[in-house]
Amino acid sequence: MNPNTVFSASLVTSLVLWFPSMQACLRGDLDLASAGLRYVAALVVSRLAMNFLARLVNAYRAASEEAAPASADPLLAPPGPHRAGLDTGPASPAPQRRRDDRTADGDVDPETLAA
Repeated sequence: MNPNTVFSASLVTSLVLWFPSMQACLRGDLDLASAGLRYVAALVVSRLAMNFLARLVNAYRAASEEAAPASADPLLAPPGPHRAGLDTGPASPAPQRRRDDRTADGDVDPETLAA
């Protein structure tokens, strides 16, 4: 995961965790220093949780990328030349030119070739 995304998610999560303390501070039921300490605690907890989650997702992604070539499902594979109906293997011969495209000496006439 992108580190900026993890940081942004942790900031939003810390605000969500701190929201009840913010409301209590705005009502005057909680001191500003206590509300600040609670926000720092919420930020630390959310940073640890989001970093753990990001590491878990990255490890799962790396493991699935390693296992994908061995057990690739042909229905989920991206379309290649063999799936698109194009045969690019050695079995398909190169297209032959028409006899009209060649001059009398056997050379190709550039005026009759497509641009």
